[in-house]
Amino acid sequence: MKLDIHVQRGAFRLDVSDAWPEHGVTALFGPSGAGKTTLLRALAGLETHPGCHITFGEETWQAPDLVVPPHRRGVGFVFQDPALFPHLSVRQNLAYAGKRAAMKRHRIPDLPDITRVMELDALLDRRPDSLSGGERQRVAIARALASAPRLLLLDEPLASLDTERKERILSQLMQIRREWDIPIVLVSHDLADVVRLTDHIVLIDEGCASRCAPFARAMTDFTGPLAHRADAAVPVDVTADAHDAETDMSRVRLGDGHIWVPGGPYGPDYPLRLVVHADRIMLARAPVPPGTDGGIVVPCTVRDVVASGVSTMIIALRSGSAEFLARTTRRTVSALQLEPGLAVFAHILGAVVH
Repeated sequence: MKLDIHVQRGAFRLDVSDAWPEHGVTALFGPSGAGKTTLLRALAGLETHPGCHITFGEETWQAPDLVVPPHRRGVGFVFQDPALFPHLSVRQNLAYAGKRAAMKRHRIPDLPDITRVMELDALLDRRPDSLSGGERQRVAIARALASAPRLLLLDEPLASLDTERKERILSQLMQIRREWDIPIVLVSHDLADVVRLTDHIVLIDEGCASRCAPFARAMTDFTGPLAHRADAAVPVDVTADAHDAETDMSRVRLGDGHIWVPGGPYGPDYPLRLVVHADRIMLARAPVPPGTDGGIVVPCTVRDVVASGVSTMIIALRSGSAEFLARTTRRTVSALQLEPGLAVFAHILGAVVH
């Protein structure tokens, strides 16, 4: 999709001129008030502004002489507030969305598949006022899917949920990403959510948007803000190639090494996302024994070393085709004589697999 969006609202101005992929998950990431929701509403056609130009596939949704209304764009929109019809049951809310489907596609799942993935079968005859916040949000996502969207827009869908309910919906969104060919644009200011789901990212701050970039590349770009965050983490998409039934651990390849992760057995083509946190890596010039917490040693090459604060250094590492980050101290950099091109071993303490 191509966007040329310029919005002036008082002292606030939103400027976005870019092309975004029409596959996978694209995250709009930035602080509150940065313009993320305004951009999402413009995509959906809920807001129109003079001079904007939006195309999706071969269709023009907005131009100086054309505005396609929201119901003809085939967009599913999930707000922070689920906004369900209170007088209708869950089943009736979903059926209403199905009737208003803008365009059926062969890859769009049937309603039984949607209720299965979103775990709603036991809730179909209940009304929204009898549901928890997490249940209502799951129904809202299912209702958006039932409308057969060509594009799914999610505006902070997890913002008001506790950790347990957020984790459940994150897993369901990952399943949607994996099983169904529906491009998703996700608005979030929580990097932990973004790293789980995102393929591409757009950074927005005070109305200014960066170019859309692959998430792992943006995270390891020292000229941008993500690599310097205290919660910096890099996703690596992997597949399992072995399983140990005794320990219930699966082996996946990470760059030039193999690591064991909990769970499985996974099929040979089952996609997993490994999240490597920068503050959970210990570097060494020689192999070190894995710790009792399941730490892993991966051979790497130092790609770059930069300062990030008074005493902290960020190290970009490459292992095969995988890249990730390590955060350490100036003292460690000096002691190990870390510099670009140096071969090191990354002791990963508790990498998280999803």
